[in-house]
Amino acid sequence: MTTYASTFIPGMGEVVVTALQRSLRDFEVDLLLDGLVVYRSSSTVADVRALRFCNNSFVCVMSFDGLGRNPMAQISQTVLADGQLLRRVAPYLPRKNLTYRFVASAENRFVPVPQRTRLALEQLLAAEPRLRPHPSNPDVEFWLLARREGFGFVGMRVTRQRASEKTLAQGELRPELCHLLCLLSEPTADDVVLDPFCGSGAIPLERARSFPYRRVLAGDIDAKHVKGLRAKVRQLRWIQRKRQQNIVIGRWEALNLHTFASESVDKIVTDPPWGFYQSQLTDLERFQHSMLQEFQRVLRWNGLMVLLVGRPQLFENCLRDFKGTLTVLQRYDVLVSGKKASVFKIGKSA
Repeated sequence: MTTYASTFIPGMGEVVVTALQRSLRDFEVDLLLDGLVVYRSSSTVADVRALRFCNNSFVCVMSFDGLGRNPMAQISQTVLADGQLLRRVAPYLPRKNLTYRFVASAENRFVPVPQRTRLALEQLLAAEPRLRPHPSNPDVEFWLLARREGFGFVGMRVTRQRASEKTLAQGELRPELCHLLCLLSEPTADDVVLDPFCGSGAIPLERARSFPYRRVLAGDIDAKHVKGLRAKVRQLRWIQRKRQQNIVIGRWEALNLHTFASESVDKIVTDPPWGFYQSQLTDLERFQHSMLQEFQRVLRWNGLMVLLVGRPQLFENCLRDFKGTLTVLQRYDVLVSGKKASVFKIGKSA
């Protein structure tokens, strides 16, 4: 089996491991840290590359434990002394000419690779004529990664990030997080799914792309968001025309979903306003209470809602008014763009 390492949204380790077990063959966990899992599987690199709930994935060719105060020096010196980097990565290299570079990450921060060290590492790969070093936008990256827990590895990155903060719209969630939110809602082919705070549409588009559904309903009070999402849906190439017709985009007030009948929605997956920047949310607790009241009305019995909130304690206070009807099934404390938040999975019962 091949050893892989994948990074993910911090706080979602339990969900990620379960998803990996369902997605990969002969899956075995070697190490689970917050935001990083190292595992073995007989699945191919292509299978791992296709995982949409991981940020980055690597073929792990060397592992380290008990790293000291200067982990990067320790890792690079061990790699150079071993001298077998090319042999270790060769089975995973595509059969074509490639450019590459070395990347170092210590405690989730990029650090420079000293020129002398970089040249020595490149010399280990010089015997392979297909490989040529390139400092920017290479075909392949070889990572030297160290964690504060004393663990580290050397790996070949097999994924390219689908989005970065620079390419995302303001407030748009990363696709990896959207996938995990949809996954928590226990998707089925019979679902009518609602996102009443759709914004640029990251959550409903991920649901439509990666999971079955009967209908996806997405709306926002901002007309620009609604217009933009409708344009995105029309331009989708990965979805059949028949299924595209089952994605309904509308302009709605999430606190007054009057166009929806009671108990007409199976799942609600959404990222409501956090109340940090919206000047109109002077009373976030009242806003959340009204939101939950409307969500409770449109959600069917035994339905599920998955919400990402920025002030979890305040949100839990609001939930107390719905005791006996809305039940928190799971809560995950996460980091979103460096900010603390929580994911709530809530069930509606009789």
